[in-house]
Amino acid sequence: MQKRTITFAAIVMTAIIMTLCAACGNTTPPQEPQTPELSGETKTYIYQDLEFEVSNIQSERTEAGIDDAGNERTYTVITYYPGARLSIIRAGMSDPAYSADGLPHPQWGVLLEPDERIKITDDMETLDITADMAGIYHLESSMYVFRFEPYAE
Repeated sequence: MQKRTITFAAIVMTAIIMTLCAACGNTTPPQEPQTPELSGETKTYIYQDLEFEVSNIQSERTEAGIDDAGNERTYTVITYYPGARLSIIRAGMSDPAYSADGLPHPQWGVLLEPDERIKITDDMETLDITADMAGIYHLESSMYVFRFEPYAE
């Protein structure tokens, strides 16, 4: 009888150990459902002597506003997905022949809220478009030519 009890106990212990070992091999935590990456298109824009590219665009539309002289001005509103980037192809710098120091100067800028700006130059790095980037505007007239708007579901 004692031999049967020991054999039975050994079988039960072996089953418990095997069950525990099988559970130990599953160390991968359950994954959270992934949200799909929103992927838009890449477009090149030209406005006068300024040329740039924006990636991850959801849509664009044209809006109008009135300048200081009462003239209607149109600009493009670019709605972008997260991860959008702004690459300057041609910065539209001023002609150095017409400047006192003989150097080209930025004519365009990216307006950051509140009241900061990045001057657009020929040698600037690609920028990540963020929610604080209001758009691209003419530095002298302060008129927008492009506005940035984050995508909202």
